[in-house]
Amino acid sequence: MVVIILWIFLSVLLIAFFPVEWGRALVYMLAEGFGHDAVRVDQTVNLDPIIKQFPYVLSLGLLVVSVIVVNYRYVCAGTRKFGRDARAAWNFALRSGREHFSNNRAVMIGLGVVTLIGLSLRLMYLNEPIRGDEAYTFTQYAQRPLFLGLTQYYIPNNHLLNTILVHFSYLTFGNQPWVLRLPVLICGTLVVPIAYVVFSRLYKPAIGLLAAAFISSSAPLIEYSVNARGYMLMLCIFLAMLALATFLSNSYNRFGWGLFIVLGVLGFCALPIMVYPCGIICGWLLLDTYCSATKHKIKFIIVMAVSILLMAALTMIIYWPVLVVSGSQEVLGNYYTISHAQFFQGLFPYVRTLAGIWFQDWPQIIVWGVLVCAISRPLIASVLGRPNESILLVTLVCVAVLLLVRPVLGYPRLWLFILPILLGEAAAGFMGLVGYVTRLQFKYPTKLIAILAIILSLLLGGHTVANESVRYSRQTGTLLGGEKVAKWLLRHANKRDVVTSSNYSSASLRYYLDQNGALLTLTWSVSDMLQSERIFIVVNTLYGENSSSVVESRVLNDSAFDEPRLLKRWRETDLYVMLRTDSN
Repeated sequence: MVVIILWIFLSVLLIAFFPVEWGRALVYMLAEGFGHDAVRVDQTVNLDPIIKQFPYVLSLGLLVVSVIVVNYRYVCAGTRKFGRDARAAWNFALRSGREHFSNNRAVMIGLGVVTLIGLSLRLMYLNEPIRGDEAYTFTQYAQRPLFLGLTQYYIPNNHLLNTILVHFSYLTFGNQPWVLRLPVLICGTLVVPIAYVVFSRLYKPAIGLLAAAFISSSAPLIEYSVNARGYMLMLCIFLAMLALATFLSNSYNRFGWGLFIVLGVLGFCALPIMVYPCGIICGWLLLDTYCSATKHKIKFIIVMAVSILLMAALTMIIYWPVLVVSGSQEVLGNYYTISHAQFFQGLFPYVRTLAGIWFQDWPQIIVWGVLVCAISRPLIASVLGRPNESILLVTLVCVAVLLLVRPVLGYPRLWLFILPILLGEAAAGFMGLVGYVTRLQFKYPTKLIAILAIILSLLLGGHTVANESVRYSRQTGTLLGGEKVAKWLLRHANKRDVVTSSNYSSASLRYYLDQNGALLTLTWSVSDMLQSERIFIVVNTLYGENSSSVVESRVLNDSAFDEPRLLKRWRETDLYVMLRTDSN
């Protein structure tokens, strides 16, 4: 009781008499420690909302320290138990990994080859022209000091975990596109073996290998493995949590549940839409608990509920600076929320569009085979009365429930986390149908499955490369000739000129202009254009643009300027210029 009173007293003093200038000096010191000029930081962002939160952060820290001091014995005992559970989990992972490798040698070799194929397919696009969304992420968030990147949330597109990883990758290696994409490349490659672990534990190793083959060569998964955004980070974390859940479903290991909480928090930092994957995992755990006859169900539910509450609390603490500085509407508000009537009206066309994006490069026979096999598995599981044996069924039910609560459609990439589940279920359905139809016992089934998985990965990956859908994807904005445009403007434009482009191109163009040191005015302002000497118009023909669609009619019809004239042409990119009539 004395400790609580003392904490309240100190907290009141901190909140009432905290020296604001000390907080400001601390912010400046941190900024300069990471190589950022304090004056520029002060000009860029309003520091007052951040500094005003310092007393509350210190008060929370005092509370944590007080609780640890008061409960020192219990904390030490809990730490020892946590350490024992960590060693037990590690020993279990090593032991089960060795046993799995020795019993499934052919499958593991096949997994290694499939993973290398997946990595090779991703490396092919690693240094492609930067895309609009990732360029915006870098210029507005990741290249700034972290306390700015983790508090600014202009629109709901600051994927915090990605911002952190890109920030340190940029400080270490520079600002080339491959550097910014390095974190997602690692996660996108890890998705292949992690998916194998998930489906081999849910079903069989052969099914896990076929699922890994599908995932390694999927065009959308390749695209977002080389797109410096949070989607692939969240997917990797989701699958890791699902793999961990298959272990926790039969264990009360404290380290395992602690890791579960940490992964969940990281997932929410990657994307707030992590609520859907988290709901899927919890739904599967609850269903598996319900179907089990051996578990202490009430105890398990309590442990899971406490873990979810801790996960939510830690997530809110991490998002606290964003909520304070940028406001709750940008984080918690959903610009894609629609009415239930609009949702049901647009659902079928939306699903059709989604399927078209997911399977755009694969042969039709493969696509229909995947869909038939994926649908057959939940139906068989439902008929047999074992719904917990179909992760796709759990996924569809959980997502449907959440969508009924808050109906959204949004960008197709938001639902990318469902695709590996669909492909894994298709692999399970395929193996089930083959076994039912043939009723044959092969002498070396694992070797045949390994060869099939490698061939499948090469075949589908070849189709993806041949169709070039990844290179020419328009999902997150791209300007294929952006770097060449920036270098040309650096040589030929001056400070009296302005550059303009469409929304799809502006972030990419800004990135390349900054990268090449071109201090040019990139603007959409009509007044800036009319006051300039020359107007350079960047036209992105990939989106069907022309000079008239980029520049407003007031500029085009102004007698002070000539008609737009084509200067240069690059890959899906045209450069026009408008000259003042009195300077011709």
